[in-house]
Amino acid sequence: MVTISKKIEILSNGVSLICRVRRPGQYRGAMPALTIEFTDEELAAIREAADADGKSVHAYVHDLSVREQQRRRFVESAAAFWNEHLAEFDDAFPDEAPRPEGGAAA
Repeated sequence: MVTISKKIEILSNGVSLICRVRRPGQYRGAMPALTIEFTDEELAAIREAADADGKSVHAYVHDLSVREQQRRRFVESAAAFWNEHLAEFDDAFPDEAPRPEGGAAA
């Protein structure tokens, strides 16, 4: 099996990601892996948080990254909805509509 590794430095404090990518069809039941390096202090905090959630560090970090992706999609969708319906909100609640800069209410 061919594995390609690429190390990406994230922060100057030693936090880095190592992503191993395998060719499609070569997983044989295993999913692609991601190795994340933390400082001792960061890892201790993550272990404490994982214990508080009753999860392994692996499960905790996995779930945290998935939740962040879901949160970002939700925020993007909510902002898009708001922008698409902004005029409707302004019409429905004229006293709450933002006033033009430097001007009085319309």
